[in-house]
Amino acid sequence: MFLCSRMNIMAHISCTDCLLPTDNLTPERLRHTLLMMAHSSQGSSASSLPSWLFNLPPALKASVDLIIKSSNGVEFHVHSDRMSAASRILSDMFAVSPSTSKANINHNPPTVVLSESTEVLDVLLCSIYSLPTHFGPHDLPMLIASLKATEKYEMNFVKSFLYLHLCTPPFLELDPVAILSIARAQGMNAEALRAFAATYERTEDELLCNQDDKDGLHAKNLVLILSLRHHRAEAMLASIDELVAKRSHAVPRCQACQKVHPWVHWWLKDVAQELKQRPVTDNIFSVKFLKRARACYASLCGCPMPKDHSTLDLIALKPRIDVEFPLPESWESPIM
Repeated sequence: MFLCSRMNIMAHISCTDCLLPTDNLTPERLRHTLLMMAHSSQGSSASSLPSWLFNLPPALKASVDLIIKSSNGVEFHVHSDRMSAASRILSDMFAVSPSTSKANINHNPPTVVLSESTEVLDVLLCSIYSLPTHFGPHDLPMLIASLKATEKYEMNFVKSFLYLHLCTPPFLELDPVAILSIARAQGMNAEALRAFAATYERTEDELLCNQDDKDGLHAKNLVLILSLRHHRAEAMLASIDELVAKRSHAVPRCQACQKVHPWVHWWLKDVAQELKQRPVTDNIFSVKFLKRARACYASLCGCPMPKDHSTLDLIALKPRIDVEFPLPESWESPIM
């Protein structure tokens, strides 16, 4: 069923002006495309909408007494008492005149138009009715928009539920700075710390590439994070330089002249660039990173290099650096 639908969607995309590339049609993007097709080709009736969209079980449909319409015209049939329990703001909006009979309401429910999109209302209603939600890694903007709607309508329970999704690995991996900004703004310290720790799993380039259409708070937090990372990188490099200068037993030396091997100094230059991107030790002391440096710069020493010379001696420095520079637990740590 899904395969057939996917083939139909791809055929539809190929003959329209849709800009979604068919060679990278993820499930999340496919879901967005289904909704777009439903609006453009068949209107917004319940039978034409994608199956994943909010849809009450048959046992509950008979008692609906309210229609909520999204900003793009999709109607959701709901229960006013559920909406009122979820939000005092909505309760005032959905108030029905006492003279209106229950039978008439069920037969011809009143309609209230909200400014939120179909997808945002889908998230809110699924949360209110405890129905499955359909989040994917590329749905972060929609999830953030849904959180803003919970604040607008004072949906505290739904807000707490959505924050549980916000701090799951897929979203933390996608844009930890955005998660950090939201959590700090809401005073959610535990979630903010988790997001802060996740920033150290990303390179500086990766953090910078997610900055389109972000607000001032996001930019402020990004500047803070990058400043702390640069300070940490400089301190780590200075400590490694000092260990090399002292000719620690773990620093490879030429067995002929007994000097620190020249490739180690070039390795330090690579380390400086790598720490600027990501100030942690797991990469700079990896076997692959060390062997690459040795392979590129070993010929710079005029002395012959024994074939059995170990490149892995420098790995012994890693525990010493890790003890001196543990991963920061908050943005207030003295050495980040």
